[in-house]
Amino acid sequence: MRLKLFIMTSEKNFRISVSKKEILDSLILMHIEDSDVILWQNHNGVRHVKRARIEAIDFATSTLILSPQKSAKLENFKEFNSDITLYFIGENKNIVFKQVEAVKIIGSDKVRVAIPAEVRLLEKRIEQRLIFNSLNEKTTGKIYTGGRTDIAMSPTIIDVSDVSLSGMGFYLPKKNARFFYEKDKIKIDRIGNHRFDRPINGIIVYIIDEKRSGTHLKVGLRFVEKLDEEVVANFK
Repeated sequence: MRLKLFIMTSEKNFRISVSKKEILDSLILMHIEDSDVILWQNHNGVRHVKRARIEAIDFATSTLILSPQKSAKLENFKEFNSDITLYFIGENKNIVFKQVEAVKIIGSDKVRVAIPAEVRLLEKRIEQRLIFNSLNEKTTGKIYTGGRTDIAMSPTIIDVSDVSLSGMGFYLPKKNARFFYEKDKIKIDRIGNHRFDRPINGIIVYIIDEKRSGTHLKVGLRFVEKLDEEVVANFK
């Protein structure tokens, strides 16, 4: 299955990307930040536009599951047709593509589409991310599962991959994987050399096996409350 590119605009700050990693990173970040997605179809002379969110990323089938944005209580996808081209624009148009076949409508409140092979990406990220774990550096963090930090809980030390104001990615030792699941609440006590005055809260939004030396899983976490820019600047 191949998704064709939707050329929506001639703005110079858009570029074509066919990098699977870059496309996945953009979609994962949108999922972590729970940012808006605009979906639409044109049929019977009418444009049907819906505001949605990425509810889940199914890495096993390379698909996205989209549902109405939480704030759009009356939204549904009843007018969508699985046989008609579906257009997708990320928040502030940071990612744009269209899918011309195999759109699956699940009831009235979910749409499943394939992860695209080619997209248009905005050159500048919505939120700057600090990237760690280069060949020359290693940044660790200390987290607690279950959203608790009482005396009975033992912390897990993780390798930090990247951090933004809204979330973070990290590598979790597989030996600890049985304690962590999607939608779990997490407490973060430390990132790098920065120890929080009080642990901050996060929710796991994805866990994938990147076969990183065969010993770690990649985990994406969304912070319950956005961090201050000054705090993030202290991580590196």
